Amino acid sequence: DGYRVDACGGSKDNNWNPEIPYARASFARLQAGYHMLAAIRGGVKESRPKTGGILAEVGDPNLGTVADAVYDFDGCYGVFPRLLGEMSPDDWVRNFRHWLRERSLGDIQGLIRLRHLESHDSLRSAERYGIPTLRALMAVISFIDGMPLIYHEEEIGHLDEFRRIFA
Repeated sequence: DGYRVDACGGSKDNNWNPEIPYARASFARLQAGYHMLAAIRGGVKESRPKTGGILAEVGDPNLGTVADAVYDFDGCYGVFPRLLGEMSPDDWVRNFRHWLRERSLGDIQGLIRLRHLESHDSLRSAERYGIPTLRALMAVISFIDGMPLIYHEEEIGHLDEFRRIFA
């Protein structure tokens, strides 16, 4: 149906050098992977015009112009963890609403952000937040603009609650 393009915003290091002794040198930082994503998406859309898509593992909204969705890294790694004692729940809700409003005004029209609470780069959400907060946050990411993601096995122990949320 499509592809998840890993680290399509490029390496942290500009590493294109034909002398590198391994086959991982990358053009990705040139044009921030823009042309690469456009070419991949073009091929997917040609083969599956209605159902095919690509997910860009990047938070940059500009790359959302050549991908079907981008990640919401700010939510996963910045906004949601602030619930862990950094501020009161009332302050968190007020700041969260402000953040959503800013995003809605500043993002590219039609941009789809993949909303997630965990990934291979983070702690498991049940351990990080506890069960009640994990379930509440899953409801939150399911009802705001974007596309919710259940990361690998995140549903274990929560399947009935997640089904109710998605219903």
